[in-house]
Amino acid sequence: MKKVTFCALLLAASLAGFSGSNNVISSSGLTFSPSATSIHLGDTVTFQLANIHNAVEVSAATWSANGTTALAGGFSVAYGGGVVLPTLLPVGTHYYVCQTHAGMGMKGTIVVAGSASGINEVSAPKISVSLYPMPVSNEATVKITAQEDLKGSAFVIYDAGGKEVNRVGVPDGQQFNISCGALSDGLYLYQIVSSSGVLGNGKFLVAH
Repeated sequence: MKKVTFCALLLAASLAGFSGSNNVISSSGLTFSPSATSIHLGDTVTFQLANIHNAVEVSAATWSANGTTALAGGFSVAYGGGVVLPTLLPVGTHYYVCQTHAGMGMKGTIVVAGSASGINEVSAPKISVSLYPMPVSNEATVKITAQEDLKGSAFVIYDAGGKEVNRVGVPDGQQFNISCGALSDGLYLYQIVSSSGVLGNGKFLVAH
């Protein structure tokens, strides 16, 4: 009972810090698109990159010199893309590069602004997703309600560091189970991704 209560409190505290919007940065040739992004504190950023590109935060000096040395404590997105969670995006300007192509000018910035009202604007989701039970032990049920066709879309799970840890196709019935037995205890982010981009996202806690 104590473990369940603790997990519930941890989930509530964690979700409070992950309530913002999702922003997408993609790769186009040897550039990031958009190369300059402005977000609010509490937002997430998703990098959708070709397999030859990564995105690593660097210092302003390294960025200006087209260098590749990672900033200590900064975010790092693997080749092919991933998610940067709000814990790694405090207020200020974040400089990042593709380490393979920084010398060719493949770099960008993310400017994180605090909300004057203390409330982040959240764009309306394109779909509704229910995931239960919460916290998840070994298996979770996912139920998706959407007015649009989800054929070819995927349910993608990321760990707290933004690394993709699982991906399953969304079935026609839009209700399915996912195995979480191999996941370590902690907070995870999920996204519903289609060819048109990210349709929705959310978070869940795993506690075995």
